[in-house]
Amino acid sequence: MKNVSRCSAGGGCHKITNLLRLSLSASRAYMFKIGYRASSAESHKTVWSFMLLSLSEEHHDRIHFFNRMRIKRNKNLYDHAGLISETEGRQIIRLAAKHIAAIKKII
Repeated sequence: MKNVSRCSAGGGCHKITNLLRLSLSASRAYMFKIGYRASSAESHKTVWSFMLLSLSEEHHDRIHFFNRMRIKRNKNLYDHAGLISETEGRQIIRLAAKHIAAIKKII
């Protein structure tokens, strides 16, 4: 978990960013599969909103988590470094794998 600590300390953690990106890409793939595409304006927000509307409640906690991390990632990139805690970093690692696996089963 050394990478997570460096990320939360503002050292830049590509693993967490990549896992967030992969989770978003899996969600976009699901959208495309069923015939939808996010608009270019606020597309990341749109993807997570769509996922809430289209997937069952068993997925909602995970989707809410990724949407919160989307907001933190934006603040981290554009405003303040180090907003993602070590605990959240570990959650990203765990939930990204779970989310990607769930989407693979669906599509």
